[in-house]
Amino acid sequence: MRDDPGAFQNEVERLNMESARELLPEWSRHIAANLDSMIGAPSVGQLPPPINDHCVVIGAAPSMTDVDLGDLHNFTGDKIVVNKVFKRMVDMELLVDWVVSLDAHPISASQFRWMKDHDRTYWEHGPTKFLISSCTYPTTVRLLQELGCQIYFFNPVWAARENEPYRISQMWGWMNGLGEMPHGGNVGTCALMLARRLMYKKVGVMGIDLCLEPDPKWTQDEARGHEYFYYPESRWSKFVAVPPIFKTFVAYFIDAVRDFPGEVRYLGKSPLLRFSPFIESMDMEYFLEWCKDARS
Repeated sequence: MRDDPGAFQNEVERLNMESARELLPEWSRHIAANLDSMIGAPSVGQLPPPINDHCVVIGAAPSMTDVDLGDLHNFTGDKIVVNKVFKRMVDMELLVDWVVSLDAHPISASQFRWMKDHDRTYWEHGPTKFLISSCTYPTTVRLLQELGCQIYFFNPVWAARENEPYRISQMWGWMNGLGEMPHGGNVGTCALMLARRLMYKKVGVMGIDLCLEPDPKWTQDEARGHEYFYYPESRWSKFVAVPPIFKTFVAYFIDAVRDFPGEVRYLGKSPLLRFSPFIESMDMEYFLEWCKDARS
């Protein structure tokens, strides 16, 4: 993954082609099913400007604990979270500004169904807004609309940047009238793409690992094809594994950080990113002080 950039890019392109063959038929069916719900709906091109100039982007990596999230009670900036983390944030009484969902899987509906029994003012009149991909599972889209959520839709670009050619998302836009935004390969990076679109000056990223801890229960076939790295001299001293598809996630994440108009700091626990030359790491206590400096 590190030695030959050309070979790495070729591998990323091959993996993207495999993902497209697997995912695009389902995405296209969902986009057709969501057509009536999305025509005339608010789009990514109509996002309200943020009140704050700093935010934290929160993914759903297993390394992120409730203690990590609890530190955000002292954070005064905006919070952008992925769909899987939203309920955790609400349970911890942490206000969320944006919830991002890219999920075409039926499980996404169950991740929001709890909202039926919750006080609706939290998202009807509170700060929480939803950025939802047009390929999201149709039941999920209808559920969020029935709950009165403030929803903005986007067509996911199958590329790192909007100006790359042969965008099927452009043709989807001809159908549903929605704007485009890169999907980032996974919802965590997609949330970072939203922060980039909103032009935050200072951003912290947590809950994004882009690697796995090797599982002794993996079969030989399950372990084959991963790249393994060892980081001995750190408090996160461990082996990590990068599955083949994660290489595309890494490529998208690096592009998102490189193209970011402001400054990005990594607050998570993944040694793959903690020791990456592409993003500077920072502990939460220093991040909170750093963001105070942004307001002064």
